[in-house]
Amino acid sequence: VGSGLATGNMLDVFGPVRSFLELDPVRIESHWFHLYTKTTTVILITLSLLVTCGQYIGDPIDCMVHDIPPPVIDTYCWIHSTFTVPGKFQNVGVQIPHPGVAPYTHEDETKQHKYYQWMCFFLFFQALVFYLPRYIWHGMEGGLMGHLCGGLRVVVIEREAREERKDLVVTYFKNNTGFHRRYAFKYLLCEILCGLNVILQLFFINYFLDGEFMTYGAEVVRFSQMETQDRMDPLSRVFPKVTKCNFNKYGPTGTIQRYDALCVLPLNIVNEKIIIFVWFWYVILCALFVVIIFYRALLIISSKFRATHLKLKCVTKGRNDVDIVSDFCCYGDWFVMALMSVNMDSGVFSEIISDLAKVLPLRGASDEEGQGMLEKESTTEKRS
Repeated sequence: VGSGLATGNMLDVFGPVRSFLELDPVRIESHWFHLYTKTTTVILITLSLLVTCGQYIGDPIDCMVHDIPPPVIDTYCWIHSTFTVPGKFQNVGVQIPHPGVAPYTHEDETKQHKYYQWMCFFLFFQALVFYLPRYIWHGMEGGLMGHLCGGLRVVVIEREAREERKDLVVTYFKNNTGFHRRYAFKYLLCEILCGLNVILQLFFINYFLDGEFMTYGAEVVRFSQMETQDRMDPLSRVFPKVTKCNFNKYGPTGTIQRYDALCVLPLNIVNEKIIIFVWFWYVILCALFVVIIFYRALLIISSKFRATHLKLKCVTKGRNDVDIVSDFCCYGDWFVMALMSVNMDSGVFSEIISDLAKVLPLRGASDEEGQGMLEKESTTEKRS
């Protein structure tokens, strides 16, 4: 019965994550953007809840000292933090019992370990910050993609209704070609915000862990490749499993007595694995951000590159028309079309491209004809 209740409590704790796993009715961002915002938010919230379970449902700390009741010393050391001695990490099992746990004097440097108390809140805060670009973009998007793709997301649809929706989309692009630069620019700003956020979070978590985060993953990899006798586990320095804690109380005659407690932190076993994962995840996101910047730059500069991208979204029938459409569209128009291709069947999207290939050149010709008439009238007026 106890295990069943514990399982039920765990499911209740992770329940809020389910809402983030639901698919959006209309996709208004790229897979990159989705990875940086929604996926990373789900990961961080899950990790935060995992730490919360170990911290508030389990037993995060156990301290051992004579003459002090265990609940008292456990609570005291959890609230006031524990510490290790940085200069006492060598010869474990020979001169010292555990890394950083050894006799010390007031001249020795000590390192306080407080951040494990705030780990769950810190991860949750990071999740909110990573979700922020998505929240901003959804507010600025204005529902354009929902209006364009409404009724065309379903593959099985009446032919008459399908043709009517297609005609509306074609007419929209015919009348609004060249007016989507601001739409694409807003999205580009949000995408850049995602990358800058990752970089800022790297520095923020490095500050949170007293400057130990930047080289954390690299040191873990280097530690795994070292000989056994030469190893000094970097995990024990950042997230020690055994620490020290000083507890002062009055003796029988009123003299202050200091008790040196030995504390075990089972929660740090979870924390160290989480931080390793977060380190590698953030490094991957930073590397992808560099790729995305170059990718977006190529799309903005080269219309041929944009055409190649759209051809991958079309069936064979509509690929020849992509070049025609690309010649008459700016990057903003292409961006809207690229989002449309994600939200509808490739066959329907190819038909829209084919219809646009027929009407956009006519619009261009009429614009040139109108421009020629204006120039002719201007010349006539000057002569008169």
